[in-house]
Amino acid sequence: SRCVAVKPANGRRWPQFDWQVVPVSGGAGFYMLWEEKQTQPYFGFYGAHAFGKVTLAWRDGVSVLDTNNRDAVLSWQGETLDFEVTTQPAPEIYAESLTLTGQLDFSGVQQAYAALEQCHEWRL
Repeated sequence: SRCVAVKPANGRRWPQFDWQVVPVSGGAGFYMLWEEKQTQPYFGFYGAHAFGKVTLAWRDGVSVLDTNNRDAVLSWQGETLDFEVTTQPAPEIYAESLTLTGQLDFSGVQQAYAALEQCHEWRL
């Protein structure tokens, strides 16, 4: 089973969940996912589609090189990051890729991570 925490980007709708593919898509935002047998969660931005995710993010105008890093993500508490995420509807359909941009307020990210951690521990 999985534990997930999701936050849509400012002004974006809540995503769709598809547990058979990539768990989060539709709209744009950030998610934390902890699979039952994993020792660490996955952190990342999601976009309109489930495949081909390419992400760029900026913190105070400086590129964020690793969005899948727990310590980095938790350090964004109370900050807003700019991002760009490009996705496509299927693995081989590059022509229909869609790029979404936005801002995401990371207020509450530490509390969300604590809840994710608690969920994961409960499932062990």
